[in-house]
Parts: sequence; structure tokens; C-alpha cells
Amino acid sequence: MAQQYAANVDSLIYNAIAESKIPGAVVCVVENDHISYLHAYGNRQVFPDTLPMTVLTQFDLASLSKCVGTGMAMMTLIEKGLVDLNDPITKYLPNYQPYVYADGTMDREQKIVDFLTHTSGMPAYASYTELLKDEPSASPARRKELLLMHMGNVKRLAPAGTDFCYSCLNFITIQYVIEKLTGLSLNEYVEKEVFRKLDMSNTCYYPIGSKPSKGIVVAPTEKISMMEVAVPSILLLNGDAKRWGNQRECYEGIVHDPLAREINAGVSGNASVFSTAADLAKMAVWMFHPEKKGPFSAATLQLMLTVPEGYESFGRLLAWDRSSDYSGCKGNETSNLVACHTGYTGTSMVIDMKKKVAVILLTNRAHPDDKGGVGILRKAVADAVFSNF
Repeated sequence: MAQQYAANVDSLIYNAIAESKIPGAVVCVVENDHISYLHAYGNRQVFPDTLPMTVLTQFDLASLSKCVGTGMAMMTLIEKGLVDLNDPITKYLPNYQPYVYADGTMDREQKIVDFLTHTSGMPAYASYTELLKDEPSASPARRKELLLMHMGNVKRLAPAGTDFCYSCLNFITIQYVIEKLTGLSLNEYVEKEVFRKLDMSNTCYYPIGSKPSKGIVVAPTEKISMMEVAVPSILLLNGDAKRWGNQRECYEGIVHDPLAREINAGVSGNASVFSTAADLAKMAVWMFHPEKKGPFSAATLQLMLTVPEGYESFGRLLAWDRSSDYSGCKGNETSNLVACHTGYTGTSMVIDMKKKVAVILLTNRAHPDDKGGVGILRKAVADAVFSNF
């Protein structure tokens, strides 16, 4: 089957490289229980040196981490009966009190399901410079505390469960719930309960502090700015602050997302997983065959991939997307049983549960100046593949 779409995919990727939309890419197609296509294109780095892309390249997944890391971890807790989708967030994070609007009306309590579907009313993001304005030298633990306090009191955009607003704060909230329940950091729990059970040995948080497998390299993202407010907490926590301040370096093995990097020390619910295309393929294969050993049961996977009752108008699954305004990466040729997600750095994953085909597109479009673009490319690659099934 790969012969029917390979030439089209190759042409799309090479054109994007020629137009400076991306420095390079890895494309992986999964059919049922195996990888049918895996190819590397272009370069993983073009500044300060040029280095070729390989299929063993680890990418900063950015928001794709919400699905393959945080979302999967939360589903394991739901399966164990430790969390219910309708639990109020105050059961775990008491500072998240129902919001009182200017006219005196009070919001209902936010539920776990609201955060997993981006309907909690939380704003999209938070400025780490504002969070650290009065405490620029705050310890890593204090930085997380500052963010937790901010999220519990931030002005809501809409009453919980009434509107969709894609928000990184939703999944950082889920992270803090996971950490409180398990007593482990998010990376420790996810690596033990998700990645290890799927044999995803080249997937991790904070790869700069890990010993990589043979041949594994990391694709850098943006150039490091000399205007940063402080040494990132990720480097403070790992005793590696000496890496900071070389203007010619890019973020390489250090998460690109500012909240993940500066506040959550490189382990964050909204971003910070690094992975290879082949490792993500293992997750897709398991999703097609959940009867095999994995992080949770087929029934819990079905729950994850079902739009919750009462939330149909938003088009969101639990952690994953199906038909919201953010689902353009799926293209026009997928079935109605698709799960998809993208990442700011240039990553995307589209999984068609009916066709049992997955398309994984990994680029580092933010390298080196955060000027690349993959919106059109994602859709075109998906259409080039899924139209054959």
C-alpha cells in the first residue's frame, strides 16, 4: 500500500523543506499492527551547524504530550478507580474554588472531564515572566506553587462545561492531580505506567538528562534568547545551569514550551515529552489492538476515544481531538472514528480507529527561528495517506 502514497508524501515534504517551512521531518505510517512506511527527510538541525535527519531522531512533541503522556496517565487512574470524570477538581486541588463573576453569579465546580476536554473555562496560557515577576530566583518547587495558585484564581473565560477554549493550563492541572494522587512526578509515573508498558524505550521527559539508546539524536527547536528572565528551572533542578547563556545554542533536549521549561522544570502536563516516530507507532498499534498488554483495558481506551455525553458540540475526546477547530491535521479522508492532535513545535499524530491506520508526522518547524509552518502540510500528508484506505 505504501507504494500508492509514498511518492505524494515525499513530494509534499520535500516541497515544504524547499519553501523553508521545515528543516526536515520524519513520517511514519502504521497499518493495523505494523509500520508500513518510515522515512526521514532533510535536516534535523541547520544552526549553528547542519546535521541530517534520521528516523532515530527524538522530537520535542510539545502539545502532543497532552495525549501520549498526561492523558494516558489520567486514564490509568480512572481505570484503577482513583479518579472519576465527574469528580470536582476541588477534591484534589482545593484552591480551585468555583469562580465568582463580576455580576455575583457563581460558576459550578470544574470537573475532571472539563479539563480533559478543554471546557473548564480556563484561559489558554499564562505568562511565566508575570508569574516570576516578584520572585525571579524562585526555586523549582516555588515556581510550581506560584503556577498552582495562579490557576486556582485566574479569571475564567466561560462557565465550566459551556464553551471550548484550548488551554495548556487544563493539562497542567491534570498533571498536578496525577502527582498528588500517585506521590510521583509526572515523568516517573508516565514512564512507569505508560511508556514502559508499551516498550517505548526512546520516549522520555528531559532527554538532556537521560542516557540515549544507540543512534538516538535530538532535533533542536528555537535559538536560545539572551532575553530570558532567569535560568530555566529545568536546568536549576538538574544542576546544569552552566548550559545557559550561550547565544549560539538552541533548545536541544530542553523543552521549548516556556511554562514547561521555566515553571515545571521540564516535566509538564501540557508539553515536554520527547519521542521518535517508531515509538509513537507502538502506541498506535496498541490502540488498534488494546487486547494486548498495555497501560489499561480496551474498555478504558474506548472511554478515552468517546466524546463524553453532554460535550458533543465541542468535538473533543478525552485528551485527544476529533472534530474541533483544532482538528485540521486529520485532513478530509479519515473516518468518523479518528483521534488526532498536534504540537506547536511541528508534530502531529492522526489515528483512524476504523481504518486502523495512523499517520505520524514529526517536524521541528520551530528550528531555528520559530518561523516555519506545517498547518497545510499536516492536512496534505494525512489526505495523501488516508485516501488509499
